[in-house]
Amino acid sequence: MFEIITKRIFIIFSISIAICLFLSSQVNANIYRDITLFDTNTGFEIAKLNNANQINMTWTEEISVKVIPGKSTDKMRLEATDKNSINACQFRKINAQQNSSTTNNKYFVFTFKPKQSAANCSFKITGWKNPWGWLGQNTFNLKFSDKIAIDDSNQPRSKLKSVEKVYQVTQGTNQKSQMILGAVEKRSAHGVRIYCPVSHFAYDDPVIFPNKPGLSHLHMFIGNTNSQANSTATSLLRSGNSSCEGGINVRSSYWTPALFNGKNEVVMPEQEFVYYKTFIDSNSNYDKIQIIPNGLAMLADRATLNSSDKNFVSELVTKNGKEYLLFEIFFPNCIATTNNQWNGTPILSYKDMPGEKANMINSHVAYSGGSNKNLVGCPASHPYLSPTMSLKLFYDTANLTEGWYLASDVDQSKPGSTLHADYIAAWDSETMNKITECNQESRSCGFDGGRGQLSDRFNAPDGQQIYVLSNALNSDVDRTPFGDHLKPTLN
Repeated sequence: MFEIITKRIFIIFSISIAICLFLSSQVNANIYRDITLFDTNTGFEIAKLNNANQINMTWTEEISVKVIPGKSTDKMRLEATDKNSINACQFRKINAQQNSSTTNNKYFVFTFKPKQSAANCSFKITGWKNPWGWLGQNTFNLKFSDKIAIDDSNQPRSKLKSVEKVYQVTQGTNQKSQMILGAVEKRSAHGVRIYCPVSHFAYDDPVIFPNKPGLSHLHMFIGNTNSQANSTATSLLRSGNSSCEGGINVRSSYWTPALFNGKNEVVMPEQEFVYYKTFIDSNSNYDKIQIIPNGLAMLADRATLNSSDKNFVSELVTKNGKEYLLFEIFFPNCIATTNNQWNGTPILSYKDMPGEKANMINSHVAYSGGSNKNLVGCPASHPYLSPTMSLKLFYDTANLTEGWYLASDVDQSKPGSTLHADYIAAWDSETMNKITECNQESRSCGFDGGRGQLSDRFNAPDGQQIYVLSNALNSDVDRTPFGDHLKPTLN
């Protein structure tokens, strides 16, 4: 009798185990709809793990693992499976941060920093449904190749420097929206306002340090998402998404020094836009405003001809009951030409200026006004008038703990004293023609679809929604997402 009971218990136990294994396999099959690895610093995708349990990849300084579950899940854990993995990838257990995508799907993110000497790392992902609903797990192995160094100096391999990466904020869009001509307005109401969420941060400056990545102070870029040290007008016109309204009809690139708070954290602006609005002093030759030519590379800085402090505004303002630090930067609007005539061929770079001026940064552009003005208010030496362009940035003062300074402020006791901006023009020609027409004819113009158009511009590369419409950061976005990891310069 005892043997019969024992056999029955064994059979029931075996059946239970089999059922559990079957259910577990079904859970494992369904729990992970998508598992993606990202380079945390750049936001770029490294690999997807769905169809493979081993991934061969280049060593990356910091890795984010994004998991989209296949069924309702309340929490997830990433766990190194052995001592070697704990040592190599420098974690034992990490509980995920839970987020929601723009389609309200939950996803979970783990972040870890493998040692540069790591050869491989094995880990498992486990999910639960509260309170005790274990949803299964899966195990993966990462196998690292050597870290890639960029040879910018023709030095032996042992002396190569790893150039700091781009820090991507938004993915931009590869779509486009058309510029719409508005009604004729009184002169004070005309203009074109183009909102451009932040694209990325980088230690690059393709105007001042072309082809020399990592050499400049830290810049914040808007517009073309591919803008980097080796960018040219040609490369920008042909490649890159755009963070701007109008999408890839606006592949121009704009960049300014990054803003740091008193805790040495890079701060994201709440809002940023480019404004095209032209006034001419003492005459009405608005019909002679001409396009901003593609390939124009210039700075807005205090050393430029006819510049003044009024072109570099740094002040506290109040909007909707909140206090903001406002930067307003005006770019030069007059360009030298090859024949010194107002309708001549514009010179696109200071390097193409005659004589010694070819060695003077920004010598090819000027601000309007001054002595010896021509019929459109430009100095005779720079007779070509383009639409007047300004860049406006708003920072919530709540994020400027213990003060602020710019990456370019060598003397941090004088915050904002080096405020400036750079620009390379890369436009769809029809769009620029319409912007020029709006300035000529005193119209108020904008892109079809309004502030919400091309909404893929608002997302980070991992899918997180960074912006609401074109003109506001999402309320739950970290305004200091890099902490104090980024410095004003690399050196």
